[in-house]
Amino acid sequence: CFHFSHSPGTVQNMSWLDREDPLQGKEDLLRPYLEWERVHHSFFRTNEVYAGMGWYSVDTSRCIDLSQFIVAVAPLGGAIAITRTSDEAHAVGAMGAGRFVKIFSASGYLLTDIKWTGGRIAALGWITAEQIVIVQDDGLCQMHNLNGDCIDTVPVRLNSGAEVKVAKFNPDGTAIAILSTDNTIYCIKVRRDGKYQRDVFPELRAQDGETTGDIETIEIWRTVQSRDGFEVQILAVMEQKLFVVTLRDIRHVLDDGVYKAITSMAVSPDTTMVALFHEGKVSLCTQDFRKFETQYDTKTDVTPHQFVWVGSSGVICYWTADQLGQDVSILVTLDGHDVMNDYATRVVFSPEVDGVRIISEETHEFYECVPIDTRDALQTMDMPACKLYHARIHFDSGMADADEYLRFAKDDLPTAIMTLINAARCEWKYDLVRSLLMAARFGINFCDDYDTSLFEETCMTLRIIKHLRDAKIGMPLSVAEYERLGPDGVVTRLVNRGVYWLALEICKYLKIDSRQATNKVLVTWATEVIESPISVEEKEDIIREKLGRTKGIDFVEIADKARLVSTDLAVSILQLEPRPARKIERLLMYGKYELALNIALRSGDPDNILTVLLKQSDAMSSSGDFNRFLSTKSVARDVYLKYCAASRPGDVITFYDQLDMHREKGALELVESYKDADSYRTLDISRATGSFSMLRHEGEYLQRACKTQQELMKFQLAYTRKHQGVDEQFVGSSLYDTLFSLVLSGDLVTANDIAGKFKVPPKRLYWIKIKALSQSSNWGELRALGSKKSPIGFLPFVQVCLERRRKDEALHFVQKVSKEEKTDCLLMVDMPEKALEHALAIRSDDDIDRIVRYAQSHKRQDILAEIDKYTR
Repeated sequence: CFHFSHSPGTVQNMSWLDREDPLQGKEDLLRPYLEWERVHHSFFRTNEVYAGMGWYSVDTSRCIDLSQFIVAVAPLGGAIAITRTSDEAHAVGAMGAGRFVKIFSASGYLLTDIKWTGGRIAALGWITAEQIVIVQDDGLCQMHNLNGDCIDTVPVRLNSGAEVKVAKFNPDGTAIAILSTDNTIYCIKVRRDGKYQRDVFPELRAQDGETTGDIETIEIWRTVQSRDGFEVQILAVMEQKLFVVTLRDIRHVLDDGVYKAITSMAVSPDTTMVALFHEGKVSLCTQDFRKFETQYDTKTDVTPHQFVWVGSSGVICYWTADQLGQDVSILVTLDGHDVMNDYATRVVFSPEVDGVRIISEETHEFYECVPIDTRDALQTMDMPACKLYHARIHFDSGMADADEYLRFAKDDLPTAIMTLINAARCEWKYDLVRSLLMAARFGINFCDDYDTSLFEETCMTLRIIKHLRDAKIGMPLSVAEYERLGPDGVVTRLVNRGVYWLALEICKYLKIDSRQATNKVLVTWATEVIESPISVEEKEDIIREKLGRTKGIDFVEIADKARLVSTDLAVSILQLEPRPARKIERLLMYGKYELALNIALRSGDPDNILTVLLKQSDAMSSSGDFNRFLSTKSVARDVYLKYCAASRPGDVITFYDQLDMHREKGALELVESYKDADSYRTLDISRATGSFSMLRHEGEYLQRACKTQQELMKFQLAYTRKHQGVDEQFVGSSLYDTLFSLVLSGDLVTANDIAGKFKVPPKRLYWIKIKALSQSSNWGELRALGSKKSPIGFLPFVQVCLERRRKDEALHFVQKVSKEEKTDCLLMVDMPEKALEHALAIRSDDDIDRIVRYAQSHKRQDILAEIDKYTR
């Protein structure tokens, strides 16, 4: 009940009537579908991309009159290229006079001017990496980057007298189809390596097979992958027939007379549908041309100025005011329904994978079919996603019915969350995007173990796209276009436009191949700094300050660009390169040999040092100058000489000779004399002895050593001739090996003669004999040798016998060893009792300790007991 006061017309305690509606001001969030356009069972909407184009002046109302220009819009939110349709110079609003191809961003801001000096322009188009292609009427195609630089020229050699009639570009930017006035179809393919391939298609013949009819129009249908890269298939209309033309064959796809006078064609972005305009009708057919989804009568035979797809949902026919008296378009959907729109000024339609861009003199809009997920999230109240969306909005407004909405949505919460995320991905209004994502996050709170990876990925993607859509950047991508272009493609586009800061931030944000992406961005930035008009010192300071501590940058690439300006600047930038091998490679190209050598020496890599030295030796005027320089670098000299000793010994000998290093020179000449001789009989060591003779102190000794070796070889040769079956290695062996071989063969007499001739010390000779005799098991000679006084004692005799496991032979020499060595010998032949007696006799505590260790290791308790008895 209400309480009324006694005064008439007044109401008491009704302050609740003054409360504002909690949902007031949220109509745009609750009912965005009111702006949608219903077409039978589908809905279409126009999204505002840029309310004011950069080329439009609000103050003067001056802009570009698109009707006077050839306009080419790059796919995937790319740039806009325009050029006048007439060769005559005339003023066009704010554009002024002159003959140019102007490139604007999608927001209408000028990126660059290309001053055109070629022939008449027949067409403009775009290929990969946002490169504009200017097609002349004589078939010459020039490719320019966004800076206006001509990066390539591809001539299409037309037949004599022929000109370009039609030029078509496929949406992927990988193919250009050109139809000439003599009915020849040409194709330029952009290969993966960036090179271009020119092809000429087979000639279309008339019905009689002899005369050639006129080809009315062509359209690139699709590209099919093949072993050679990809194959381009082209649709061509001739004499009321539709053909599919490839390099290999020509296929007729429509019956004669069914579709007469086809004047325009359009292929859907997914290549599953083809739209035909013929005799005022629009026919939409499948890719096999056997099923026609719809046929629509436009009530006019005038061929549309533009005939493009809206995603894969329908086709737009656009006529200009020059054609029908006003600018008008008709949207024909797949189910045959239509929507007509008129425009105050000329517009340009640019098809995309998920819609079509509408660019006018003042605005830039995106027209699309409303996705199913968007309708389920914002329009259809029976869907769980819509319930969850309203639950979040009512919850934010503090309304109790938020709980009721949430209960309805809880039955299928994961699906509702997924639908909201997908709807946010398709939305262009940021307040609506935020509301959809908040609703999805609201639902995740009530869903256990929900995988949030898609939600997080969507947030990251939309954040990047928001920056790209900014008018100053001018790259208005939808999520579908962003995914097709890919992060690498986005970074490449930003770099090409000079937006380095955003490209670098995206690389860091997405953590995409950090090293490669960062290098791409910063190297291009550094190149722009190098080409700027500031002084060389300022360029060096800027690059050092910005890039000096940045990892993953290819400074070699920057240095190559800098060398075109200043070699000193290039050398300075190379100092920032952390990889010595790449740094050295470029310094050698620049002729900075000494600096390259210093870097190689600091790296400690012999390969780097050798690389520099070999280049420097080839570059210096004389070997003498190089050798003098090399003598001052000890480490480099050692590396170079070691290399040359194996492959270029003549250079080493020259080096030694120039620096008066006669000892090293003689040693190398001696080695080389052995290598050069066909046999030891032709050995000539005169050069080596000549070098040794130049030495003041040790020259005589080295010469004598050479002559001694030569005499030994003469003996070895004579001995091999006298005795058959001697080992081949005997000739050329050392004195030690020669004596060993003689004793091993049993020729002790010759061994004694050689030892006397070459003054072999007795101790050394005895060692040779006992080793050789034990190895040959000549025990009789060994005993005979041991019967004489030995200069090395008799312990070696015992040892060599035990090495051959002849304990019986070792016993012959045990009693002859000295008393200090006898205990060890007795233990070696396993006679510990005798060893104990000897140790006690000579009173040697050290010997007794050795016997104790022997007994413990061999578990001889009797010996240990005997020792214990004597030591009490």
